[in-house]
Amino acid sequence: MVTIGKDVKITGDIAHYKDNSGDPHDYRAGQGLSMANSLYRWSKLNDADAIYRRSDVSESGYKNYGTVDVHGGTSKEGGNSYDINITGINVAYGTIINGDGTTTNKGNS
Repeated sequence: MVTIGKDVKITGDIAHYKDNSGDPHDYRAGQGLSMANSLYRWSKLNDADAIYRRSDVSESGYKNYGTVDVHGGTSKEGGNSYDINITGINVAYGTIINGDGTTTNKGNS
């Protein structure tokens, strides 16, 4: 589990970047923070009685008590020829706790 503290602010354009020469490009994935879990772990470390078990969703993910303010997404309706979809926080198997779990000012939480 990764915890983002209340005084931490993660910001940035996660859909576009400039290469070393300054030329603009679009990212392919369009993801800010992303995590995948290996799904299995030892129940105890350095213990002969440990079992190799499936992880619980509560043991992997993000607890965000700070600010994740990412931008860069667009839509065809905005005059672009294609959509650039972005995801601020993504967990393939796990839990996302976003502050009190009720607020977002962009997109979906």
